[in-house]
Amino acid sequence: MTARSLHLSRRTAVAIAISLLLVAAVAIVRWPGGAAAGPSARSGNTGIVARPFAQLQEPPAADEALPVPESPAFDRRGDLYWVTVWGYQGFSLFRLDMDSRQSEGVAVTDPADPDWAPAFVAIAFHRDGSLYAADFAGQRIVRIDTRTWTSTDVVTRADTGAETFYPDDLAFDRQGNLYITDLQGDVTDPKGKVYRYSAAGELSVVADRLAAPNGVALSPDEHQLWVSEYHSNRLLRMDLAEDGGVVENPYFRVIEVIANFSGPGLPDSLKVDSGNNLYQAFYRGGRLQVLSEYGDHLADVTLAGGPEDYRQTTNLVIEPRTRNAYLIAGGEGGARLYSFRALGRGPVPFSHS
Repeated sequence: MTARSLHLSRRTAVAIAISLLLVAAVAIVRWPGGAAAGPSARSGNTGIVARPFAQLQEPPAADEALPVPESPAFDRRGDLYWVTVWGYQGFSLFRLDMDSRQSEGVAVTDPADPDWAPAFVAIAFHRDGSLYAADFAGQRIVRIDTRTWTSTDVVTRADTGAETFYPDDLAFDRQGNLYITDLQGDVTDPKGKVYRYSAAGELSVVADRLAAPNGVALSPDEHQLWVSEYHSNRLLRMDLAEDGGVVENPYFRVIEVIANFSGPGLPDSLKVDSGNNLYQAFYRGGRLQVLSEYGDHLADVTLAGGPEDYRQTTNLVIEPRTRNAYLIAGGEGGARLYSFRALGRGPVPFSHS
């Protein structure tokens, strides 16, 4: 081997070594902690089939609206609660026994309004055992005492100072602050908002001028707020400051579009696993899409038997500390709960801390 060829071989070897180091460095920056980062580091698109777990409502009559079941949430005993927008058998709130897979209606009353007929669209358990619920038609958030099943108002339309208030989804952080989406507006008139109702009882606007914000969830470290914008068909990520508002730089607030969606349905509610993977449900889409925190398309969750009878895939829950996930859906077949294995474990919510 000549001196020149030896020099070139060494130079080539050095170049290869530098390239490998750069690849490793990019991987470390993109996925902090390397392989320990878990499912967020996955690449490629995985197919996941959700299988029927429990029938929640029977098929509707010809003159009845299609069921829109929503917001499955576990209490600390392991029972699963869910709501249905139009009501069913005189109830809007239900409790599902996970062993028998049977649901029973829960009668919620308002002592100040005996004729109240709530239209619950979202629920979230508090650490004290109470249940917070979004009454879409009543334009208010209520706190339900789960010992007596009586409710009191927490946030009303008057509290917002707006002409209308349509609370659609709820998420507690670990300090007991409640994030609320206000499902209003469209792409020509984006007037929807995200509110924060603090543990101290103060209401503030986190973000506004949104086209029907729907789902809301916090990253595991609670430094980011995820919001699905229904009428814009996209997913937003908001960096949160210590006061719970959006981080503001000298030139802009840190609100980023992480994904623009296409395909059947529009983005409804969403959940996050412990690896900060996003599980986005699509209303009238009969499906879920799983994305990484960077917007990578990781997996599609489809319904066993097809989506034709259960296209209203609205929401899901991942059981805390497990990968047991449950997707709720409605349609011509009634309302049904499906089960599947999530890519990551369910984070411990405020209610279980």
